[in-house]
Parts: sequence; C-alpha cells; structure tokens
Amino acid sequence: MSNQPILDPVEETFRDLRGAVYTADGRAAMTAIEGRPDLDALQYVGDGLLLALAQGVTGAAQRAGEHIVTLRNRDLDGDEDLAGGLDRALGGRGPFRRFKDELADVPDELARFQRFTDDRRRGRARQWLAESGLRATVPDAVSFGP
Repeated sequence: MSNQPILDPVEETFRDLRGAVYTADGRAAMTAIEGRPDLDALQYVGDGLLLALAQGVTGAAQRAGEHIVTLRNRDLDGDEDLAGGLDRALGGRGPFRRFKDELADVPDELARFQRFTDDRRRGRARQWLAESGLRATVPDAVSFGP
C-alpha cells in the first residue's frame, strides 16, 4: 500500500497543467485542458493554450477561441490581457509580425529593434556583394545635392 495521498481529479489535472506550462509542453497542456474542460484556473489554461498554439497542437485554436469568450465574461485582473494575447496568437499573422506588434507598445524598444534589423540588413548586403566579388561604396557628396 502506497503512502501517497490520493489526489482529487481536479487537483491532479491542475498539477499536470502547471507542470506542462512550467516545462513548455504544449501537447501535455492541451491534454490536461481537454481532460478537464471545466478547470477554473483560467490564467493557467490560457498559458497552456498559448503554448499549444505556438507548437501547433491540434484543437488548440478552437479551444483558445472558446477560452477568450470565457476570460472576457469573467473579466478579472489580467483576463483581458490574456484574451488579447490569445486573440493575437489566433490572428493568423506570422511570429515576426506579432513580435513587432508587441514592440509597438514600447516605442524605444521598437526603434532599437528597427535599428538592429536595418544594420543587419546592410551587413548581409555588404557580405553578399563581397562574396560576388563586388565592393560597396559610399556615393559622392555631390550626388545628394539638388
């Protein structure tokens, strides 16, 4: 006979979901969520759904859509933010577009990211030219005049 206490099924599902979120296992999170659709830990469920969406787990999109409605109906602290994150994840945009959309809320970081990407683009172009036997040059100052 084991000395382990018998967990309540809801507690067991919650433990499994927390573990899946902690280990970033979207498939395990989705299994826990589908095994107990009435789990009242909506923030954890949302985190698990975000993982499942990012990892392309079957059924995650439909469940996320339903979860958005549940979060917005409950409307506790953090629910709208999570619902918005799920909305963006379902929006069909690519990960880089979503990344830039998130940066748009922090103008200094967006500007820093744009400088970084512009600089990398120039570097890659310069490398491509060099590999082709060409050299990038700076235009004469006269070419900028009227």
